[in-house]
Amino acid sequence: MQSSRPRQKRTERPPAVLVYTRLMAICDAVAAVALIAAIGLVTLAWADLPHRVPVHFNGRGEADRWGGRQSLMVGPALSFASALLLALVSRFPRSFN
Repeated sequence: MQSSRPRQKRTERPPAVLVYTRLMAICDAVAAVALIAAIGLVTLAWADLPHRVPVHFNGRGEADRWGGRQSLMVGPALSFASALLLALVSRFPRSFN
């Protein structure tokens, strides 16, 4: 069954009007502060960290995989990368819809 409306080309659609609200700004600020705090916490404790740290635990709470202390920066790095990607995608919603 076909619709009675003719299909519009992508370029004929009206542009989406996005408003950056105060709530969005607050959420972005909270995310930035949390990311900076995570990086700062690891940086401040860096000298006191052992060279080998547990990076995974089994169901009983025992460490079953170990890594260097550099592996503690993987979480903040992934958080930064995903926040950057989401910020980029949200600026161009037509391209990524």
